[in-house]
Amino acid sequence: MPGGAPLGNKNGAKQRLIEQALIREIKQRDLVAGDGETLRKIAAAQIDRALAGDPMGFDRVSDRLDGKPKQQIEATGADDGPVKIIYESRIVHEKP
Repeated sequence: MPGGAPLGNKNGAKQRLIEQALIREIKQRDLVAGDGETLRKIAAAQIDRALAGDPMGFDRVSDRLDGKPKQQIEATGADDGPVKIIYESRIVHEKP
């Protein structure tokens, strides 16, 4: 069975539209400027923000270099005790 989203799932389509629009804009700016430096300028601007002490600039640079940290979820049960997980399995026979 293949992994990923079910067939017909369109959740990623909007992200691809934005990605395509950004790529077109970067290419257009490279053509106009004639230097092909648009992405380098964007990277330099993010690094400048990080160096200026902007937490968002730092987070963006570190996320690109190290990856985003995994979200941690802490859960406790009743009276701050352990979480109780109950798993039930049922076999259902359909009548022919």
